[in-house]
Amino acid sequence: MGRLNKEIALERIGRDEAIYLKIVGYFLKDYGDYSRKAGELIEKRDYQAYVMTHSLKNIAASLGAEELSRRALELEILLKAEDFFRAGEYLPVLLEEFYPVLEEVRSLEKTNEPREQVISSGEEGSFLDLLNVLEEGLGSFSPDRAEEAMKLLDRRAGLIPAEYREVLEQIRELAGEFRYLEAEEILLSLRDRL
Repeated sequence: MGRLNKEIALERIGRDEAIYLKIVGYFLKDYGDYSRKAGELIEKRDYQAYVMTHSLKNIAASLGAEELSRRALELEILLKAEDFFRAGEYLPVLLEEFYPVLEEVRSLEKTNEPREQVISSGEEGSFLDLLNVLEEGLGSFSPDRAEEAMKLLDRRAGLIPAEYREVLEQIRELAGEFRYLEAEEILLSLRDRL
């Protein structure tokens, strides 16, 4: 049996296969070299190891990689307590599950077509373009990409109609708490109303 429980994952995201395939792409792009980065950050006693592992836990759950998500939670707890010594000892335990999941996700990559970013920081775009970029950033489960999406939101505040500002502020708050899936659900609901 594989390490991905796609049925559980699809239940969590409303049985939306397209979103699942996007998550597959984000996992490969943002976490493909997790083992190297996490090892370096733990060795440096850098708090970013916690942030990265927290995000790995979330995206693993979204993929249906339940055991990887559980192990990431264990490592996250050690990192949050800044117990870098024990975290370094536990990292190989997590990686025993990480590598097979990575291989399984790579096998799904062929069905995942990458989306182009609709607007860049230098283009004006429209409100819908802005929502597309926000969806891309939040859907990646990467703190860096989500933060970049929030910065773009600030730079393009003039594109936001007054009636949607409160909803976008709620999305910003959720993203600030690393609650990307909830933020993306609200964002998709907003897009459906347009």
